[in-house]
Amino acid sequence: MVFNICVDDLWLDMGRLSGVALPEYRIFNIMNYKTFKVTINLNADTTAAERQMMEYTKEVANECPVAKALGGSGTGEGIVWTMLVPIRHHRSRVLGFKTKSDIFLATAYAPRAPRPYP
Repeated sequence: MVFNICVDDLWLDMGRLSGVALPEYRIFNIMNYKTFKVTINLNADTTAAERQMMEYTKEVANECPVAKALGGSGTGEGIVWTMLVPIRHHRSRVLGFKTKSDIFLATAYAPRAPRPYP
């Protein structure tokens, strides 16, 4: 699934690139399916945005819109969030993260090997 495209260190506006896909090779573009939009001001309280993202995530957990569009059904694990229009001073990086439904959150972690220190 294509979520972002970078050309010459510039992350492009995915809203204008829905045609970038090769479905015959099972390469799909997220812009051709139901997407969710939230505006987040990282310099202010993000509680309302977080609440809205989790509501959308619960909706996906009940029925995955991508699976449904591809003729299937089932729950969706969560939503990958990326910038639709990149922030000017983050030209070489894209900000992104994933929200997951409670039923897909890990409840335990395997112990990690100790890191060798010089």
